[in-house]
Amino acid sequence: MAYIRLNLREMMAFRLNFTMVFFKMITGIVQFFLFWFILGGLSFDSTFNGWSFKEMGLIIAFSHLSLSVFQILSLGFYFLPYLVVHGSLDSILILPENPTKALIGRVLSPERLLTPIVSLIAVGIAYYLNPRLNPLLFLLGVILAIAGSVLENLVAMVFNLLSFWIGTMQAIVQVLNNFGVAKRFPLDGLGGATGFLLTFIVPLFFVATFPASIILQRVSVDMVMWGVAALGTLLTIWFSLFRKLWQSGLKNYQSGGSL
Repeated sequence: MAYIRLNLREMMAFRLNFTMVFFKMITGIVQFFLFWFILGGLSFDSTFNGWSFKEMGLIIAFSHLSLSVFQILSLGFYFLPYLVVHGSLDSILILPENPTKALIGRVLSPERLLTPIVSLIAVGIAYYLNPRLNPLLFLLGVILAIAGSVLENLVAMVFNLLSFWIGTMQAIVQVLNNFGVAKRFPLDGLGGATGFLLTFIVPLFFVATFPASIILQRVSVDMVMWGVAALGTLLTIWFSLFRKLWQSGLKNYQSGGSL
């Protein structure tokens, strides 16, 4: 929290700058919606792979929701390979704080904490575009979208933790980021190796398409139960792997003598 308070005082020293940061985030959401709007010939009734523009609003909103999870949960681990390779992780380990909390808190700032607010605005827009949605299904979809985003970030964090043994992971992380663009598109109907990859290895299917499909009642009850079970299982596996690698990495870490 000390990092947040310090950054908040710095940002609020120039109120216009704080306002412009929030405006920049809103325009980022508008870009998502505008992309699909133009692709559909500027028509709300246009369709893409069986999805209307209004329905695509849910996928857009949930895609941005995953960015919120990244900003809060795993941004600190995004820079972990650099800290490990250059021996700068000492600056985290010497703090009288749990290393996980210290690494996450180190990069938290009011600007990044604004991202969830912008995500809620995007979710609200998606709800407004689809006025006949079942509120309970919508709530279930939002919860599953958050869970899917946590899973996506756990996968990325696990790969970052490999830097304790492999070194810089920039190439692999960039590959994951490139895959991440796919969550902005409907991923239903994918089969074969691609479908398996984007569901169980890089679990982008659970980030936006699956929650949106539940809300829009595009999947059967059996499919919902299968998806929830698979999502829960993957969360357990990847979280356990994350904890094991993180603890092992800290034990094996050797300072670069940077302090």
